[in-house]
Amino acid sequence: MIKAVVSLAVVAAHTSEYVRPGASRVLQAREIHPSCGFTFTTYQNPGDDYFRGAACESQIHVSVASKSSAVVTYVSASPTTSSRVKFGTSRLERVARGVARSYASLMSVDSYLWAPKMGAPFATPEEVKDMANTTAWAAPGSSSRADPPVPPEGLAVYKNPGAIYSSPVIHTVVLEDLVPGVRYYYAVPSSVGAVRTFQFPKLGYPFVLGLTADVGQTAVSNRTLTALRAMEPDAVLLAGDLSYSDGWAFRWDTFGKLAEPLASSIPVLVTGGNHEIGSSENWLHFLERWPTPHVASYSTSPLYWSVDIGPVHVIALNSYDNYVRGGDRLQREWLVDDLDSIDRGATPWVVVMMHAPFYTSNYAHPGEAELMRQAYEPLLYAYGADLVLSGHVHAYERSTSGVYDAEVDKCGPTYLNIGDGGNRENTGAHWIHPQPAWSIFRESSFGFGRLELVDDRTAKFEWRRDACGSDDPGAYTFDPACVTPADDSGTHLAVDHIVLEKVSAEECRAARDAVRPNKDDAAAEEARQKRRARAERRRAKARRRDIHLSWLVIAALACFVLGCSIASVFARDRLLVKAALTGPTVTHDEVIQLTANTYTSALKLTALNDSAAPPAADPNRHPTNNNNNNNNV
Repeated sequence: MIKAVVSLAVVAAHTSEYVRPGASRVLQAREIHPSCGFTFTTYQNPGDDYFRGAACESQIHVSVASKSSAVVTYVSASPTTSSRVKFGTSRLERVARGVARSYASLMSVDSYLWAPKMGAPFATPEEVKDMANTTAWAAPGSSSRADPPVPPEGLAVYKNPGAIYSSPVIHTVVLEDLVPGVRYYYAVPSSVGAVRTFQFPKLGYPFVLGLTADVGQTAVSNRTLTALRAMEPDAVLLAGDLSYSDGWAFRWDTFGKLAEPLASSIPVLVTGGNHEIGSSENWLHFLERWPTPHVASYSTSPLYWSVDIGPVHVIALNSYDNYVRGGDRLQREWLVDDLDSIDRGATPWVVVMMHAPFYTSNYAHPGEAELMRQAYEPLLYAYGADLVLSGHVHAYERSTSGVYDAEVDKCGPTYLNIGDGGNRENTGAHWIHPQPAWSIFRESSFGFGRLELVDDRTAKFEWRRDACGSDDPGAYTFDPACVTPADDSGTHLAVDHIVLEKVSAEECRAARDAVRPNKDDAAAEEARQKRRARAERRRAKARRRDIHLSWLVIAALACFVLGCSIASVFARDRLLVKAALTGPTVTHDEVIQLTANTYTSALKLTALNDSAAPPAADPNRHPTNNNNNNNNV
């Protein structure tokens, strides 16, 4: 612990020397997709949609909700669009229904938005002036006309409707009873998008994860997202800082559209970063738009969660909890319970994702996660976490195969920092020298990671350079052999590749037991046992509920079929009575055929959904809508 603190002090002593390279140009809304853009109005024309972003149609993305379910999110401009997804393995024979919601929020105009110290502004001064010009829209005599609508820094004034962001309708639909490794075709309402496809993560090997963080909305961001999609991983982990909206909320719509080609075809799991909580964002837009599997993992917060995908137990932690004087108690207790419950037979690999790194030898953001590291690193070490993924520092860095308390330790996890997804703030070019012993590879450029789990003990990790930064604002170098100006990492390699071999649990048992928290504290152990018992009761209750629902469905179907059968008998008897009274207008054989047809129709009705299924999809063809692939970028 002492060595870690000393190294952080060295970094802090040199922080003032750090200067980030030149800014990166953010893609304009209409460059991302023609459906994205902003309009303005005046009080004389209230029918106009004042300063509201066009919905950036669809914004479809898929994530994993549990071991057997996925969640599909999409947006629509109209509140009459249904929250319904049709899906199936060849035909769209199943229907799932979800919820729709919208929200409003005050926008922020702080310095990170329109006058950042590092990077280019998201909103131009002209856009901010238009928002602040109350005489353009406020009726004479209105108090909104007189109040300053935008303070020098901070939230806009609530009286200014032009400073209030109104979201499109956000639809969230859970697809249940999915089978691992099976490809599903799905369609949201036709007014939003066409038929798409994704594969629910398989159970076996090889299992591939795409890794990225700090993405943003630049030309490099688009290049990174495109490369991850071309990789065709089983899932993508995005360790925070998604849109870089920084209070300019319309940019969540443009990011949703930019990410759609990847996120609608491959499940993407996310955690929040500082750009999701800072600049008055306060998690609102992130939580409304990007659901996490916290409910299935018995977390009370969507900001930390876990899920089993294939042979991996993925844990996401919140870097921005209150780590002062135990304010993070709920997250910490949940993490202990979750680590305790991992079935290493089913998920031999444990990957932890958070935004701020425990370890970095870059001059950017030194020591920001130190309080969290002191509290949580012993837990990750004691329970044998294999890999810790983070972002925040806009560069790539890989540790040795095992680190604990700033020392090389084969029983500790490997740390990967991949905050180089393409954000507008450019790269962190300056590094500590000499390079710490725990740091093996570091590079100041843009890139992405690929983690392939080969078997229960072996993994292959590869990082690839995507582009390099430039001293010229808005410029990039898309050359695998490029070097970011002022990068003093000393590496300058386009590819980092390593084979990771797990150390046996028996080999590390003594070292891990030595740091296992409260291992001799009877009260703490009793509390853990009570929490485990409560969690098991919740699981048992959920299982009983599922069984009850299954019996209810079976009973309803049985009643329906029985009712139709009784109706057919009544119809037959009525025809026979009529024939007896008026003469043989129908034959006995026709009555028998009528009864058979009625019963067959009843059986067919139980197998149909509320609309006719479309023609069978060709499994060798992706029926995705290629019009959404950001051709304008």
